Amino acid sequence: MRNHSRERLIAADDRRQRIRERAQEIVRRDVRAAEIKVRKQQGGSKYAKTDVLALKAIFDEYDRDGSGDLDRHELTLALQRRKAEAERVDPLLSRAQLLAQRQTARAAARSGPDCKGIFLCQFADSLFETLDANSDSRITFEELLLIVYPLATPTELKIMVKWVTPIPTKNELLQRQREEAERLRMENLRAMFAAYDRNHDGKVSITEFRMAMVDHDNWDQVDELFEQYDANGNGYVDFDEFCAIVTLDE
Repeated sequence: MRNHSRERLIAADDRRQRIRERAQEIVRRDVRAAEIKVRKQQGGSKYAKTDVLALKAIFDEYDRDGSGDLDRHELTLALQRRKAEAERVDPLLSRAQLLAQRQTARAAARSGPDCKGIFLCQFADSLFETLDANSDSRITFEELLLIVYPLATPTELKIMVKWVTPIPTKNELLQRQREEAERLRMENLRAMFAAYDRNHDGKVSITEFRMAMVDHDNWDQVDELFEQYDANGNGYVDFDEFCAIVTLDE
C-alpha cells in the first residue's frame, strides 16, 4: 500500500515537473516571438531606434564643423560647455534656494577633496582615447556606438548606422558617381605619370620621356611631343602639365 502511494506521489511530481517545463517552454517561445516582433519593428535590431537617433543628435551637436566625426578639440569644447551649463545659476531661484545651494556646496567641499564636483571635461583626453577605437585621432559615430552598445552584433551596428544615414537623392547619387569616376581617372593618370617619372622626383625630364617613348610609333617626334607637354618651357613636365595634355587627347 505504501509503495503504491509512493508511486502515485512520484507520478504526480513527474507530471507537475512536465507541466512546469512545458510552461517554461511556452514562455521562452513567447519571449522569442516578442523579441522577433520588436526587431522587425525596429529594422532588425533589439535596440531602440529613438535612442540611437537621440545619440546621433548629441553627436552632431558636438561635431561643430559638420565633418561627420569628432576631433579632440571638439570633444573638449562640448564637455566644457556642459560644465558651464551645469554651473550656471538659474535666475528663477529664490534667494533662500541660492543660499541653500551654496551651503550644500561648502559642506561638500569640507567633507573631502573628492566631493568638490567632478566634470567630464577634466578627463577629456582619456575619454577621447577611449572612444577613438582605431587611434586615428578622430571619433566616428560607429566608434561611439561600439562604446554605448558593446554587446551589439556587427549586423545590429550596421542597422543602427543605417538609421542615422540619410537616403541620398538622385542628384546626390549622380554627383557621387561623377566623383568616383574622377577619382578613378586621376588614379590612372598618376599611374601613367609614374611610368614616365622613373626617378620619382615629381617631374619628367627629356631623358625619362625618351625612355618611356622608346617603342612609340612616332619616335622621330618625341622631342616635339615633349615640348608640347612642357607648357612652361622649364625642361621638365610636371603632373599638371601631363594631365593637361592627356585631357586634351581625350
